Amino acid sequence: MGKIDMPIAYSFNTDLNIHEFIKKFNNDGSCGWIERDSDHYSDYISCLGGPDASRIKIFQEGDKYVLNISYKNEEPDAAAEWEALQSELLGKILPSVGAQNIQETEGYF
Repeated sequence: MGKIDMPIAYSFNTDLNIHEFIKKFNNDGSCGWIERDSDHYSDYISCLGGPDASRIKIFQEGDKYVLNISYKNEEPDAAAEWEALQSELLGKILPSVGAQNIQETEGYF
């Protein structure tokens, strides 16, 4: 299986704020997370150093946060890399900030 073009988003709740996410994530060493600002998302953070085929953002939407993942890869190992990325984000990154009520949701791509 080669080609994957997968935009997906997850909403979640946590007691931490987005500025605290950066400290936790960067101490973990998983990705180079940076703070950004945009008219659409307001303050958000993004990962620099995930798989080349990925764009990863976290922003606040109302009383929840949204993890936006866009992954596009045509290489033979795309499926394995996609599975590893999801496992890292949902199994390690989000739990590190006490994420609760994680649910698939609509994202902005």
